[in-house]
Amino acid sequence: MDADCKVVVRPFYEEVSGFRDGLCRVVRSSGETAYIDRYGSVRIELPDAKCEGGNFCEGLARVLYWFPGTRDLYGYISTEGRIAIEPRFGSAGDFSEGLAPVSMTQDGWFNLEGTELIGGWSPAPDLPEPPPAWGFINRKGEVVIPLIYEKALYFSEGLAAVKQGGKWGYIDRTGRMVIGAGFENAYGFRNGIAKVVIGERVVYIDKTGRILVRTDMCGLEF
Repeated sequence: MDADCKVVVRPFYEEVSGFRDGLCRVVRSSGETAYIDRYGSVRIELPDAKCEGGNFCEGLARVLYWFPGTRDLYGYISTEGRIAIEPRFGSAGDFSEGLAPVSMTQDGWFNLEGTELIGGWSPAPDLPEPPPAWGFINRKGEVVIPLIYEKALYFSEGLAAVKQGGKWGYIDRTGRMVIGAGFENAYGFRNGIAKVVIGERVVYIDKTGRILVRTDMCGLEF
């Protein structure tokens, strides 16, 4: 409905998401994913049930392509519905600040809210499981930060949380580690402050890694 509580798109779908880049991701009862505009018109159809799409972010949407008998791979489509980045990643996140975290393994990804979505590794029998390796691509699909991290979060305010050696730290857009990997968990920056976990306690740091606030909250609850 709109701001005047007038129903614009009638209840028809099994699942809907919020509008981003003028499009809303919807799922039909058949399991097929499509994208509608603000008037309810379908603008993009994903073929059959062989694809599963995510929300649009910065003009690109992450799409999981199912290939029977082999690996399922992520790619990205444009708001016109064209393939913008060919499906070749085992895991992929949303674009933020022009970059997106990707991995060649199928071990989960982070959305823009910082929620980790886990998907188990299920390769074909003849495909060995590679070690986790996350990095970042640009909008052309080019790897601009090498796939060397155990996990990676999206960029926010110029920094991204990455996991290396079992601990989390932060890198800049060049891949330089600006806050050393010493946290049990880490989240994106907002207004110059990020929530991290040290030991089992939640603290808040600035962009230099300086602790601003210590809490008595247990990090395992977040």
